[in-house]
Amino acid sequence: MTNIMDYLKWRGDLPLEKIPLCDVDYLVLCRVAYIKMRGIVPASFFETAICLADMAEEVIKQNLAAKEDAALLTTLQRCIRFQNLKLLGHVDIFDDDEQEQFSAVTVLLPDESMVIVFRGTDSTIIGWKEDFNMGFADNVPAQQDAAEYVKNASEQMEEIPIRLCGHSKGGNLAVYSAAFCTEAIQRRILEVRNFDGPGFNEKNIHYPGVKRISMRTRTYLPQSSVVGMLLEHEEEFTIVHSKSIGIFQHDLYSWEIEGGGFVKESKTTGSSQFIDSTLKEWLGSMSREKREAFINGVFALFSNCDAKTLRELWKGRNAVTILKTLVSIDEPTRAVMLEGLSILKASAKKSLTLMLDNKEK
Repeated sequence: MTNIMDYLKWRGDLPLEKIPLCDVDYLVLCRVAYIKMRGIVPASFFETAICLADMAEEVIKQNLAAKEDAALLTTLQRCIRFQNLKLLGHVDIFDDDEQEQFSAVTVLLPDESMVIVFRGTDSTIIGWKEDFNMGFADNVPAQQDAAEYVKNASEQMEEIPIRLCGHSKGGNLAVYSAAFCTEAIQRRILEVRNFDGPGFNEKNIHYPGVKRISMRTRTYLPQSSVVGMLLEHEEEFTIVHSKSIGIFQHDLYSWEIEGGGFVKESKTTGSSQFIDSTLKEWLGSMSREKREAFINGVFALFSNCDAKTLRELWKGRNAVTILKTLVSIDEPTRAVMLEGLSILKASAKKSLTLMLDNKEK
């Protein structure tokens, strides 16, 4: 067995009433959350929910899914395990001014519990900017909206047990919303699943709610994880084998499945440990104010482009525009960016030295 598509072929004919939800099922739902379903899945918790098979049919009809996701939806339409799951409460926010990208959907399970699934970062520059803002901000708009979403869902779907999951930034939102909700809501949370999502900054990691929810939280990272190793985690994590290399292991289609679980590794790779150590050293060596100035400076380089996504940055004249902006930035911003790069270089050198020393011992 290799990935989630093979898992669905193997277990798809077994309903959740017979074989309960497992962590691979959560991973499947995390991929579903990336599908464009605005106007197809009800936004309200009071409207009639749509079954997953009907959502899939409409998305395919409107050609809203990429090739791999369209294949996933086609499989799910025929999959007894997933086809009749009910979806509602879909939210999809993109706010340039607030530097926010946020999306969530609620899935109703046969055991009368609900899974709140948070979408991860898409390819938009704003989505990535919000991710980087986590390096200096106490919370970002998507985290605030995630906590509000869980509050609204719990109030409008009273007494229903809650499960939360997400991939990438969605994993962080799942843990954040579980940690920063009221204790009454927290008592209704059965479990939280974070798939290669970043942790919390030095302030939020010590919030009491983080520790309270940690025993119900499970985090999975691929062996060369970069995104999931960012910032601090209270919970333990499991290393999953990915067929891809480097940063491309973040793609959950590359994660290897074995039965109802994952193919596991004993530890992360040296490159993952090096990047993790370097970034933590770098963040620890800069004040929040300097982190904010550095990140804002980097993303300001893209402000005069026509690009909305990372891929578009290198199309047409966007690359030339970025270079022109780099040349014309003001001196204070230039100084902050050069200092940040200098600290990053020193942090990388220190991390590499420590890794080599440890290898020799």
